[in-house]
Amino acid sequence: MAGNVQAADGWAKAASEFIWNVNLSDFSGSQEYEGYFTDVITPKNLPDFEEKFRSAVNRPGAANFAVSGEVCFWKNYYSNDRRESLTSRILGRFSDPVTWNKFAHSLKRLAGDFTVGNFFEMRRLSGFDSGFAIPVTFLSFYDPDNYPMTDRHTGRWWNSNKKRFGYSGRPDFVFRSGVVSGSGEDDAISNYNAYKGLTEFCRDYSSFLNEKTGSGWRAADVEKAIFYAQINGIVLSPLTDVVFPDEEYDLNYSDYKPEGPVLILTVDSFHKSSDGEKSGYSPEFSFADSGVGPESVRLIMENRAEIYGKIRSNKIVWDNFENEIINNRDLRYGPDFSGGDESGEYLPAIFRYNGDFYDGLDDEGRGRLLHSDKHLLIISACYGLLSPFEYVQNYSCQFGNDNAAYWQWTKNKTLSKILADYITVRGVKLIFDFTDCDIGSYHRSIDWEYVEKETGAEILHCYHEWAEGDKALKFFGEFVNDVIFARSDEEILNLDYSRSISNIHFSRSLRPEMEVKPKKLQNLLDIIDSGERGVAEFKTSAFWSENPENYVDDNRFGWLGRGYSKFKIARNIVSFLNSNGGNLIIGVKENPEDDSLNIVGIESEFSKLRSRNTDGYRRKIVDDVINKMIYPKDVKNHFSRYFAIDFHEVKGEILCWIQVFKSDDVPFYVVLRDSPDGGSEEIFYIREDSASVELSPKHTGEYIMKHFCRRY
Repeated sequence: MAGNVQAADGWAKAASEFIWNVNLSDFSGSQEYEGYFTDVITPKNLPDFEEKFRSAVNRPGAANFAVSGEVCFWKNYYSNDRRESLTSRILGRFSDPVTWNKFAHSLKRLAGDFTVGNFFEMRRLSGFDSGFAIPVTFLSFYDPDNYPMTDRHTGRWWNSNKKRFGYSGRPDFVFRSGVVSGSGEDDAISNYNAYKGLTEFCRDYSSFLNEKTGSGWRAADVEKAIFYAQINGIVLSPLTDVVFPDEEYDLNYSDYKPEGPVLILTVDSFHKSSDGEKSGYSPEFSFADSGVGPESVRLIMENRAEIYGKIRSNKIVWDNFENEIINNRDLRYGPDFSGGDESGEYLPAIFRYNGDFYDGLDDEGRGRLLHSDKHLLIISACYGLLSPFEYVQNYSCQFGNDNAAYWQWTKNKTLSKILADYITVRGVKLIFDFTDCDIGSYHRSIDWEYVEKETGAEILHCYHEWAEGDKALKFFGEFVNDVIFARSDEEILNLDYSRSISNIHFSRSLRPEMEVKPKKLQNLLDIIDSGERGVAEFKTSAFWSENPENYVDDNRFGWLGRGYSKFKIARNIVSFLNSNGGNLIIGVKENPEDDSLNIVGIESEFSKLRSRNTDGYRRKIVDDVINKMIYPKDVKNHFSRYFAIDFHEVKGEILCWIQVFKSDDVPFYVVLRDSPDGGSEEIFYIREDSASVELSPKHTGEYIMKHFCRRY
């Protein structure tokens, strides 16, 4: 009983602090309507304003139609453009006495018999036959005892909280472009049914609150309390005082028990929060405790331990990592990494991350996830796969451009196998892939073909129609909140994904620039058999100097001249990029006497690598050549658009095959560093016949104008 009283007090506080002060005379056309658009509407005189509208509807006349414009202006007051255009639209429509009379009668009929047919008729006569919030506002003004208003704030509160209040069987509101949608018959019917559920709730709670407080609560007053609570980040509860969302969710992480067929896959973020950190790890919320098999648990924990060790020894590098690794100073070898240090500070992943995706998801989306049947997993370079409420420490670690973390999680399809196990065990049927970002390695960390084959699940790769990379992530988060969380599993499974929804395009295959072009051994043999030509270059090895005793390792990278192999590898790659693409094959020796080619392999160079295998070889090519010696550096964010690196065994020897794809829009340069003082220059190369040719600055400009500067 005491809990109910506290809850009622919280509702009363929220309702009393609802403020929506509107000066009707701010309407630009106010002088044209004598007796109207003169008042300042406050919560205190709002009931009088409602009575004014109700009287006009009950006795529609040639003059009193203007109150409908006042209501519209009041509803849209804090949107300067909308309040003017929509108010003028209403006034122009209802200035016709016949139209005003028909609308008034349809509104009265709807209030007495709230059927979908009556609702559609009132909406049509209001002139907002593709809208929702404004027609409902007219209904609430006419009968505030029984009908609440609604908008995106109230609708989102309903979607997130109806389960907590025992109304889980009622439909969710559907949003388009961030607002409650009335566009199309399907959306309108869905939101009509959602509004019916909200109306039932508001009526029930008005009775409950009348009993507990002795005040005159109406359905419209319940909605006002909801509105205030939603925009101010307050959680209303029938059991406790008003609490902030983080406090509420902290007590109820175990409420997250997704059992549905839909999985949302996204990425972690560089931007992280430390607010509300707590000591101690809670394994019951971890991915390892998500139901996956023992082999997946072993893989996830063993690889996390490996990642921790590499972070501590600075073996995982990416652009600007020197400035970011300070975030790892307090990282502990805790249970999250298979360690025993219990002193780490933790936050649930969904609250730790506050980058673009999570900004779009918002606290509202986090709350809705807590009570959702939808699965959500997060790809992390540090942790591999994370459940959303798994406790994580603050850290800096990313995949960069296929760095050591990427290879740790992708070797032997590790991450893909773990994901496939989760999908199978949890009965997932549909996957939304929201991993497309500036760092393409996240998108490629999963072998999608393998996952699809192993699980039979449908995979939808999601791309924004005009925002690319990280710029799309916020839109992805908003889409998850406004569309995926707002619909039932059945609706999500049956949506038409052949068309874009909220500017999100869905593809059952990676978009062309993300696809790794097919690599077949027979193609490689054909290239070798054909000899060196315009689109092929052969090298004996990748890491040598003209004086083998002076091999330059990572620690002396700043002094690399034209005589070193890394420069020559970069020169060939750039010449292919700027021309028609080509193939660089390492491990093939050319005999200058007869131009014959001998397969010698690359294994003799493994001793020069930290990781003495093909993974280490590939990583050194990427880190030392592509990332450091090719300009612009943006190439690393679109790696698979320009490169594919593979290894094949030919005649018992391992060859490295680098496919380079033609650049249609960006000219590339080799960055030459050839002095101890760190000086450098950019050199432009193209491919002519079987040679990489350096162009002078003058000819470089002419070539770029001809090949890269399009004129429309």
